Amino acid sequence: MAWRSVIGSIVAVLMTIMDIQITNAAIGPIQAALHAPLADASWISSAYLIAEIVTLPLTGLLSRRLGYRRYAQVFSLMFMAASVLCAQSTSFEMLVGCRLLQGVAGGALMPLAYSLIMTRLPDGEHGRAMSLFGAMVTLAPMLGPVMGGFLTAHFGWASIFYLNLPIGLVGLALMMSGLRDEPAAGREKTRVDWPGLVLIVIGLGTLQYVLEEGNRYGWFASREIAVLTGMALVALAAFVVRERASAHPLVALGLLANRQLRIACAANVTTGAAVFGTYFLVPYFLIELQRYTPAQISLVILYGGAVQLSILGFIPRILKRVHVHVLVVVGALLSCVSAWMWSMAAADFSYASVVVAQLLRGLGFTLMLTPLGVLATTATVKHDAPSASILFNISRSLGGAIGVALLTALVGIRHAAYLDGLGGAPGAADDRAGFVLAFGQTFAVMAGFLAAMALAFAALHVRQAARARQAARGPGRATAVESDR
Repeated sequence: MAWRSVIGSIVAVLMTIMDIQITNAAIGPIQAALHAPLADASWISSAYLIAEIVTLPLTGLLSRRLGYRRYAQVFSLMFMAASVLCAQSTSFEMLVGCRLLQGVAGGALMPLAYSLIMTRLPDGEHGRAMSLFGAMVTLAPMLGPVMGGFLTAHFGWASIFYLNLPIGLVGLALMMSGLRDEPAAGREKTRVDWPGLVLIVIGLGTLQYVLEEGNRYGWFASREIAVLTGMALVALAAFVVRERASAHPLVALGLLANRQLRIACAANVTTGAAVFGTYFLVPYFLIELQRYTPAQISLVILYGGAVQLSILGFIPRILKRVHVHVLVVVGALLSCVSAWMWSMAAADFSYASVVVAQLLRGLGFTLMLTPLGVLATTATVKHDAPSASILFNISRSLGGAIGVALLTALVGIRHAAYLDGLGGAPGAADDRAGFVLAFGQTFAVMAGFLAAMALAFAALHVRQAARARQAARGPGRATAVESDR
């Protein structure tokens, strides 16, 4: 019974993560059907991610109030209903609004699998369940664009949202069956930090608007953008102060005093930006410069997914033999090379080089994501593990939302700068040349951030190895993980 609920929750998580990226391969058809500029397509992913971030801090309170069985039922049905509304959208604004609703339900379902693993399974089965959970979290971002491209090519863009109905029903049925013996939900009155909730909604909402629309309005030349930027910074700073002082914080920011968790979350912001940014930029690039169809885009993305799928079974054994810091360094470097190859492909496109770039990306992302998850889940005592998981998930979603918005804005900025430098009325060839330059520079920026992440973890590993050797010479022994705490 317990395993049914866990597997059902993992299926639900697969559905929610896959849906963040499932629209990327269908950007062209969605843009054409809803008459939206292609440059605005990042709102489809960003709206989901922002709603997810705002919901994540409330999941502990909601699960205690509702109980796991009712909680799973409410948010699974909400996600499926929002999916139907997305499929029926008649305007771009309606689609973005429905994606916000999806993000709320997705943010609620995201931590459910981890909570059920920790509370419903015996300690001896946690490792097997976490391996399965980790595999789904790693594969889901790849499956989204692949399934999105295939379904759009054969059944139209609305079908990518209807896909959630059978997946959601299977997950919900398993959870309802596995949670049949769950005791009634608690009646304790847990206070909600409403000021903190208002501050994070204002801060993240205005920040996302600035990142998405700043380029259109000339950034800080626009008074509106300048005022909203100030509002976002003040609201987010006030949120941090409020959460540190609150007796009932939405987010347990105090856990970030744990150095290992702080490092994992900081790295997860960069990784989230790289993962979600890549899954958005690659289809955008292939549509704008190569005029690829959704089916062709899904095939390109599938190369990276095939590598991820092939090595997932070896990850537990690799983790036993290789330090997590070393794996992150290798993964970041491989991802850096992949991003650099995409940068080169902008000016000199070669299908063979793109395939190699995707293979490296699949291997690199897998070697980064899994070790970071290990760092986060082993950083705290069991009692604090759910709160640490929420912080880790928030950092991933925040990195993804900011990464997609910034990278899309950078493409727009560099493209506009190129056309402005020409003077006169640019032709179609000039427009394409501007996008070649813009995509090349944007992928190069991503490569630079990944290289910096590799250097940071290499320095961290060298420092901790030296500290461990020094501790071994003195009284007592300290492990690398312990020295992080």
